[in-house]
Amino acid sequence: MKTISLDPKKSIKDNANRYYQSYHKKKKSQIYIEEQLQIAKDERDYFLSLNEQLDIANVEDALAIKDELVKYGYLKKAKNQNYKRKKDKIKVYHCVFEDYHITFGKNNIQNNHVTFVIARND
Repeated sequence: MKTISLDPKKSIKDNANRYYQSYHKKKKSQIYIEEQLQIAKDERDYFLSLNEQLDIANVEDALAIKDELVKYGYLKKAKNQNYKRKKDKIKVYHCVFEDYHITFGKNNIQNNHVTFVIARND
């Protein structure tokens, strides 16, 4: 059985309010910690997927991944870049398998382009 320590200088109502506030603070902090833990797991999965993408990426794909990291705020944009890269059309890949046309990308930007620009609703 758990005992609750009471402050003898405070009334029963004040002690109950203090205990009640402490309980709600701990309850809210637990919910917040669970939310932050889920965000951290999602970011870990995101970076693991980027790591897999980098394993098969060529130079263009790696630069696109870098742009994606800058876009989402994980990297800062370089102030003085030695190279000036023009914004090329987003490159996607296409193959045919048993009369089905499959279009895909090697990184998240290319896959988003396939999903939201190229794909049809049907």
